[in-house]
Amino acid sequence: MHSISGPGGIGKSRLAAEICAVRISGAVTWVSLAAVRQPEFVLSTIAAVAGLPRDASLTAMAAELDKRTSLLVLDTFEPVLTAAAEVAGMLDLTTRLRVLITSRAPASCARRTGATAPTVIAIRRS
Repeated sequence: MHSISGPGGIGKSRLAAEICAVRISGAVTWVSLAAVRQPEFVLSTIAAVAGLPRDASLTAMAAELDKRTSLLVLDTFEPVLTAAAEVAGMLDLTTRLRVLITSRAPASCARRTGATAPTVIAIRRS
């Protein structure tokens, strides 16, 4: 799981979009979490955007995303930071899926087993 963090309006989403456009080969699923205020709705929002049933099990959702998506972007993650552990749990069930989070605050969670240190890009106003 990788994250881009920094103050509002600094360009985190724009940077994530550029990364998707330039660096990613394969499908990208972009999930805006701007309207989600409760962490328990993060996984069902991901499922809905991915075209899966909102009540899909974590295992089923992870398997389907792993098959068809190479990058899952979770934009505007700051209202639901406590859902990072659930996202990491889903990521643990995949083999090739990568997650990029944009947030005003860094997302912390249990690290994926065998993963390298997460990339964190912190953007600051000068």
